[in-house]
Formats: sequence, structure tokens, C-alpha cells
Amino acid sequence: MEMSKTFRTLGVLAAIISATLILIPASAKATPLFATRNNYPCWKCHVNPNGGGIRNQTGFAFGKDQTALEASTNYLNAKFNNFGEFKPVVADRLQFGADLRTMWWDQFHDKNTQNYGSSFYMMESAFYADANILPILHITGGYDVAQNTFEAYGLVDNLPAGLFIQIGRFILPYGIKLEDHSAYTRQFIGFSQLSQDTGVEIGIRPSPFYAMASISNGDLGNQEINQDKNNYAATAQMGFRFWKVALGASFFANRYTGLDRMVYGPYLTAGIWKFAYITEADIFNQETVKPVDNTNSKFHRGWAVTHLLDFEIIRGLSVQARYCHYDENWKLKDDQKDQVLGGVNFMPLPFLETTFSYRFNMEIPSIKNDEIVGQAHFWF
Repeated sequence: MEMSKTFRTLGVLAAIISATLILIPASAKATPLFATRNNYPCWKCHVNPNGGGIRNQTGFAFGKDQTALEASTNYLNAKFNNFGEFKPVVADRLQFGADLRTMWWDQFHDKNTQNYGSSFYMMESAFYADANILPILHITGGYDVAQNTFEAYGLVDNLPAGLFIQIGRFILPYGIKLEDHSAYTRQFIGFSQLSQDTGVEIGIRPSPFYAMASISNGDLGNQEINQDKNNYAATAQMGFRFWKVALGASFFANRYTGLDRMVYGPYLTAGIWKFAYITEADIFNQETVKPVDNTNSKFHRGWAVTHLLDFEIIRGLSVQARYCHYDENWKLKDDQKDQVLGGVNFMPLPFLETTFSYRFNMEIPSIKNDEIVGQAHFWF
């Protein structure tokens, strides 16, 4: 219990530090870490203005030339005359992409548990296509074979003031889309890479400000038709970028038979010298209402926070530290989870990212469930 309090205190201190970072101009680099280092918004490298999914030609070129070890990139350029010839573009405006992510995972056993062990796991096997059939119109789709989930939407973009509208099935505009879905602000809040929803979104991006809002079914990954009395979810995100700092907030509200849920919170990204810092905090209010007797309900409020700090040793090699905290119900004392992660991120070649990390898991009641995780990510 004392250990949990200690890490929660560290979380508060990190939040104070993050507020201080807003006052400091950043210097010098896909993922939120790349975006933070380069002061890039999500739509700089991705077709979807919310980020994730297929990369545009800028994102592809950045991945080829600016992410891996300089020694590897320079060697490939010198050794192979055709190194830069591959482009995922068919004709002028038809582009393909992919994300393949394999994980090796080992979790320490506790004598009181039997569900833990070591295994390889295919986290992601996603293939994308984007048809830019008009200068302002995209038809985009993607399917993740490993997780049996998909996205498919029409996007009208490149309008004045960064105005866009997309209709179909897509990731909602909520929070920071960290690649690692085990971060508590993704895993426990419900907005992971598997939480596509069907609806309509509209946004505007007059630099340095941006704002997006969507109306959707609120199923967050469910592929069935929603017939729940025409109830919908509302999601919104707004913020601004200056120097290499982005500060924003997200909101999500969903009501359907038996459950009212609201999630909201701020986020911050900042780049200073070789450091990249990302943090997000989310509060959720949830009320479970019995369909027959609406006077009998169960309300609880909780929160989740993630702090991620990355230090780039050289291009293509960095070390990371992450702290996560999750409290499912503020009124209960024995339902909190804390996690401290230390790891190395290594990109030996363009379009190949590897990570190795150790996760210290602290839960109440205490069990022995620390994890060692290795990942290989191929993408273009």
C-alpha cells in the first residue's frame, strides 16, 4: 500500500513538471514520439487526421529517411542504387500500407495464479489501402487480420482552415494514440487500436489550433449494428501546438440501456533537446442503471494516468521510462494498479522497430506478475 502511494506521488510530481514544460521552448523528431520530436501533428504523416492507420507519402518518406540508425540508412543508400525506388503507390493516387507487430511476452508466476506464462503473440497484422480519387477526397480502408477488426471511411480533406469531414468506421478523436495499448490510458479507458466506431466526424485545424468532434454508435470495437433506441456517443478533442509542445483535452459521452459513461481529460506532449515527454490523464464517471428500476443505480468515478519519457541516444536508439496509474473507483481503497516500465527502442533499419522492456506491476492485493516484453514492428 505504501509503495502504491509513493508511485502515485511521483505521478503527481510528473504532472507538475509537465505543466512547467509548457513554458520552455523545445528543440530538436508515425508515432507520437516522432511527432513530438519534429513538432508534427498526426495528419502530417497519416491520411486519417486523428492519426493511426495508413501513412501518406510524407509519412512513408519520413520513415525511410529519418527514423532508423544513420549508419544503416547511409550504408543502404551507398550500397544499393535502388534503395529508394520502392514506393507504396500504384498509379498516382492509390497507396498501400501495412503494420506487422509481433510480441514475445513473459510474465512471472505467482503461486496463487495459474494463468501466466511465456508466449509469442501476433499483436497486429494490418493492411491498408487509400484511394485519393480527388484532390480533396479519400476512400480508405484497413483490415487487421490478427485482431479481426477493420476501418473503412470516406474523407473530405484539404479544405480551407484545415476543415475535414470523415464518414464510416474509424478510430475516434480521443487522447494520445500510443502504440502500446497496455498503457493504462488506453487499456482501461477503452480507446485502443481496436476501438474503431461507426459514425461521422468533422474537424478544423487553423494552425496552431485544432478541434475535432464525432457522433458515433459508441460501441468501441463492436462490429454489430447498434439498435439501442437510437442512442449515440459524442467524442470531441481540441488543443493547440507551439514550439514542440502540444496541449489539448478530450471528451467522450455515451448513454445506452443500463449504462451512462463519461470520460474526459487533458494531455501534453513536449520535446526538449533529446527528450520527448508525453502525458495523459483521464477521469471517467460511470453509472450502471437497472433497465427496469431506474431508481436503483450504481455510480462510481475513477481515473487513469500515463507518463512517458524517451531519451534519444542517437537516431534510431532511445531509452524509455513510463509510469501508469489506474484507480477504478475513488471510493475504494484496494482497487488501484501502478506500473513502472523501463525499456530500449532500437530501429536498426528503416521500417523495422524493435523494443525490449521490463514492466514492474503493482496491484492491490499484491501478486507477482511483472513482465518482460520484446516486440518487432515492421511497417510502411
